[in-house]
Amino acid sequence: MYSNDILITETTENQSVSLELFLKSPEILLNCESEYLWFTTNATHSTLDSAPDLLTSSDDVVQFCSSDVVASSLTDAPAWIKAAIGFTGVTAIKTELLRRAISNSTPDTEIELLLAIAGQNVAWRVIEQPDTSFPLRSPIPAPSVSHSNSLHSTLRSLPIDGYISESPESTTTTEILAGLLLIHDFLDPSHEYSQSIEGMGADGNGDYWHGIMHRREPDFGNAKYWFRRVGNHPCFPKLAETTHQLAKRYQEQELQQVVQNMTSSGWDSVAAVDFFQEAHTPARRGSDWHSFAEELQLAEMLNLLIHCCQQPH
Repeated sequence: MYSNDILITETTENQSVSLELFLKSPEILLNCESEYLWFTTNATHSTLDSAPDLLTSSDDVVQFCSSDVVASSLTDAPAWIKAAIGFTGVTAIKTELLRRAISNSTPDTEIELLLAIAGQNVAWRVIEQPDTSFPLRSPIPAPSVSHSNSLHSTLRSLPIDGYISESPESTTTTEILAGLLLIHDFLDPSHEYSQSIEGMGADGNGDYWHGIMHRREPDFGNAKYWFRRVGNHPCFPKLAETTHQLAKRYQEQELQQVVQNMTSSGWDSVAAVDFFQEAHTPARRGSDWHSFAEELQLAEMLNLLIHCCQQPH
């Protein structure tokens, strides 16, 4: 999520500023009397009538998103993973918590801000909020220009080793870094990590990330090669179920038939490459086909990321 897509609202006076402006001059809102500051995307800001009505939870942070699939994935994730994934709709954060999080230095990006908050032992709760838009982070294919170097450095400095406490020969840290970098559109650095663990690990998670990376590049033939190497992955049954859940929101018959083809025998990752290749064509831009591809791709990457985090360690 880019900073200029996020608004912060001070609920006492209903004053809103962009996240970009807030990060430059946090005193604009931190001196207010509101107990909470309301973070929202531009899209969700216009659809929600009353911010204070959302701020009744005793939790320090409440995230709302429109996809129950993504919500369930985030619920199972450690706090620093939630922070690294970023905003997913509407987030209410206690003002005092924000004051403490940025007291020493002002974060350069929303991800760094959330990482600072996560360092305060924040309690997270993810709830489905109907009729709010879910900002899809990763388009089909990846954008030509990646996010800032600051965000890249932040992702590389995540406390993954401390979370995993793994032996040096383990591939789990590398798998998680490959996934986080890919979710945030850093294809080349993600490629370096996934390629470094080619054929390693019980489930071939690195090869799976490798295949997604080439699919997003886009290099569809190379993607198929890596998915064939992955074979039958433990994430596939849940991914097939997720695909059907997401497809229920779309009425296009041709799309429904493609979904059936991809999931008729569980999950066909090679057929999925053909689907994403079609979604990438100019004729599909702005269509249900393209929107569904965006949703499915994000759900797939989150599914694999959480699987990597849940590996024995």
